[in-house]
Amino acid sequence: MYKIKVLQSFKTKIEKGYEMRTIYADPRFSCAYIFRKIGEKHLIYTHNDSGIIANVSICSRTDRLSAIKAEELQELQALYDNSDKNQLSKFEMFSSINSDEYDALKLKASQVNRLSYKVTVFYYIIGALILLCAILLVLYIKTKKTSKIG
Repeated sequence: MYKIKVLQSFKTKIEKGYEMRTIYADPRFSCAYIFRKIGEKHLIYTHNDSGIIANVSICSRTDRLSAIKAEELQELQALYDNSDKNQLSKFEMFSSINSDEYDALKLKASQVNRLSYKVTVFYYIIGALILLCAILLVLYIKTKKTSKIG
């Protein structure tokens, strides 16, 4: 987990006091982005689906600002300048609590959601195995009866 300061946004206006964000790069995934140097500037492509913690991925074109072509930055700025800023402001998400403890709770909630999904998949697999065993048992009993008759 990384704490970053947003210097410029191409999506929404940065409200005073909300420049700091928590960025999470899950090291278990191959696309996890690693911030190597403190103070180095980055262009971060992310979506903030949990309100505080934003996921960041190398697969999303996130990279050091020095590695970004000037044309890409100009295109992002042009898209932002030509967008309906009133429409964008409807999607801003802010929290009145801006603490590390709250960030940690949000992270745990996202981990619980992932675990819940895995448990659901596990139950489906167990159900399919039970159904398969029942089918095999019926076939075994049927085969045994036909072998006694013959």
